[in-house]
Amino acid sequence: MEGTLSYFDNVQVTIPIIPSEITVYPAPSLHLNYFLQQDVYGDDPFISTVTTPQPFALGLLVTNTGPAMPAISRSHSSQPQIVDNQKGLLVDFEITGAQVGNQPVAPSLTADLGTIDSGQTVVADGS
Repeated sequence: MEGTLSYFDNVQVTIPIIPSEITVYPAPSLHLNYFLQQDVYGDDPFISTVTTPQPFALGLLVTNTGPAMPAISRSHSSQPQIVDNQKGLLVDFEITGAQVGNQPVAPSLTADLGTIDSGQTVVADGS
């Protein structure tokens, strides 16, 4: 690009702009969709029969709808929070498994999703 910069300061001043090249890279556009299991199944302390708790699934779909790869592709989710505990039960969480795509990863709320190409979707889930 090249051009001139002009302004008036009691006299007309015109300054040439030195030609230079500007490269603009396209930006990624990441869309995140979280999926949570509606019901949580655990042991009921008010009955004598012991029920084995079932893992609660948390899923994430990340889709790059932009024209470029993202520079950073890491996801960190917050610890789940109980918003309604009518019976006042003791609640505890343990992350038992996680995977990105079909590859197991260390059980964590942080997942390295790798490079997400334009038009690609990456799936992460855990329990």
